[in-house]
Amino acid sequence: MIDWDYIEEMISQGKLHQEILFLEYKKAKNAVPKDFWKSYSAFANSKGGFIILGIEENESKDFSITGVKDYQKIIDDIFSQSRSREKVSSPLLTSGNIRHFLYQGNVIVVVYIPTAQNVDRPVHLNQDIRQSYVRLHSGDHKLTDSELRTMLSSYAPSKKDYLVLANTSLADINLDTLNKYRNSLKAHNPDSELLYISDLEFAEKVGVLSRDASTQTLGVTYAGLLLFGKEYRIKHYFPHFFFEYYEKMDENSRYDLRITDFDLSEGNLFEFYLKIAPLVTELGKDSHFKLDNLTRTGENEITKALREALVNAIAHADYFNDVRYLKIIKLNNQISFENAGIMLVDIDQAIAGNRSECRNSLIHNLLRRIGLCERQGQGVKDIFIEWKNHYFNVPVLESQIDHTKLILTFHDEKISKWQALLSKNFKLFDKLNPCQKDCLLYIAVNQGRSKYKPIAEKITHYSNRDITLALSALVKKGFLFVIDGKRYEREYCLTGYNKEKDDLSNQCLDVDDQQVKLRTKNNKTDNNTTELSEKPTELSEKPTELSEKPTKLSEKPTKLSEKNKKISKIDVTIDVLCKHLGKRSTLEQINNVILLLCLEQASSAEVIAKRLKRNQDYLSKNYLKKLIESNELRFLYPERLNHPEQAYCLTDKGRKLLIEKGIIDDK
Repeated sequence: MIDWDYIEEMISQGKLHQEILFLEYKKAKNAVPKDFWKSYSAFANSKGGFIILGIEENESKDFSITGVKDYQKIIDDIFSQSRSREKVSSPLLTSGNIRHFLYQGNVIVVVYIPTAQNVDRPVHLNQDIRQSYVRLHSGDHKLTDSELRTMLSSYAPSKKDYLVLANTSLADINLDTLNKYRNSLKAHNPDSELLYISDLEFAEKVGVLSRDASTQTLGVTYAGLLLFGKEYRIKHYFPHFFFEYYEKMDENSRYDLRITDFDLSEGNLFEFYLKIAPLVTELGKDSHFKLDNLTRTGENEITKALREALVNAIAHADYFNDVRYLKIIKLNNQISFENAGIMLVDIDQAIAGNRSECRNSLIHNLLRRIGLCERQGQGVKDIFIEWKNHYFNVPVLESQIDHTKLILTFHDEKISKWQALLSKNFKLFDKLNPCQKDCLLYIAVNQGRSKYKPIAEKITHYSNRDITLALSALVKKGFLFVIDGKRYEREYCLTGYNKEKDDLSNQCLDVDDQQVKLRTKNNKTDNNTTELSEKPTELSEKPTELSEKPTKLSEKPTKLSEKNKKISKIDVTIDVLCKHLGKRSTLEQINNVILLLCLEQASSAEVIAKRLKRNQDYLSKNYLKKLIESNELRFLYPERLNHPEQAYCLTDKGRKLLIEKGIIDDK
């Protein structure tokens, strides 16, 4: 998301970015524009954003700074109207949310609209809840009737599942399901006093039954009915209640297995959980983990993560929603958990474990009582940690107006195949310590190469020192070779990896003891990466092996031996140009430095931004993107734009421009 620094830099350069999810422009020459409040509502009901007043859009869809005349009056009017219930339902602005800037004699007013609290949503206009808006891409959109009902349901006060349903009793509960729950409690806590009381007492003690606060009549809670109720009674109170699990191994097929509430003897949530729990764990079955159908054990990290995901979907679903429903989809190497209702906390906060707000606290507590989940606030965090630790990828968590979805992708099959291949081709592989094995497997899975940083970020159960020592040992033992660079910029490459055969079924390392010994000897006598990069000439009899490696890396930074001849002059030129850069630097000045940074070697957006002391997102969108479009730069990995090691390379056109400007010699 953009911030105030981004806004200030953009305005100071007079270079306006296109309107996006978090950014909206308004003309506002003499007064607050009428459509300002639509954007106010949209940002408040979404993820927040900036409204910039004093910007005009011309016929060609370009934006120019025209400024506002009486900026102080406009600011006063915004504050005044934002606190009027007749104008907007929730006042969100403080003095820190509005600033003004001066550009070439024009005053620009910038207003930051924060996200509204759950209790205040949907933020609407003119005392009419139907005038509620959300931000989608670069526009403000009025909520449809269905979306409005969904939002009202999603942001209804939590703990609604504690409420008691009128005219209900234990007769509405399926006692077979309740006994299954008691058996689960016995397995988890065999000494519990709850095991020795009647069904009626048990149901009341755990919260399946409760007394209405006003009438003191004993009845079934919403949570009790949803988890253990008879299906026809659930449908009576929740006519749209539905859940679904299906799996398909072939993307083109409809499904191989499908389970809904109609396929169970009693279509309640606990029966659904018991039915699909063993199916969910199958994706995690692996020789490294001991599984017991989602019952917790101390050495079952993947099972724990899957259980947390399943329980989270059940406990956080909005069962009063009439559009979406609980849905679990299992593919060959992926599983997704989707539930109705938007997340009640920010996604980043949920991942960090900083904040939790459970939509159905009683359902969550009932499942936690039998050991199926952790305390509130830790579930999402634990899932992300375990997945990154064991599968080298980050889960996808998304939340829209009417649903929340978690996607977990398994690389286990690929990892297992690589483990077998490495064990076959490297006789010393099985003797490596766990950290060395994991580092080697990570590099193998990621196209045979990686820098230090992504390894340290993804394999978080080892210290940075452990990873540094492991990589060094793997190089010395001949498992890896290095493309030289500064300590954290050097790239570690798998010996014998053939990029052209990344399909694992065709990949053949063909590494024998002689190659490993040869590399080990070279590392001991001369730890120079130039020698390593040239060594494959001794393996020329094996064309699919390391001998092709230098060709595959021709687009990477030039070899150290060649680079040293020119780098000092280029570095001096870059240093001189950087010293003259300031907040008012021209587009051409900044472009010149960017092109120079990509002259000798591919440079990432992060590296370029640090050198220029600029915001990385702003730089990417306003400079790098246009240099790509003008063919002065090209992507290092054009076939995969979101490649984790994506970087920018200078094109012939870019080099020619630097020569024409006299910045570099024509050599």
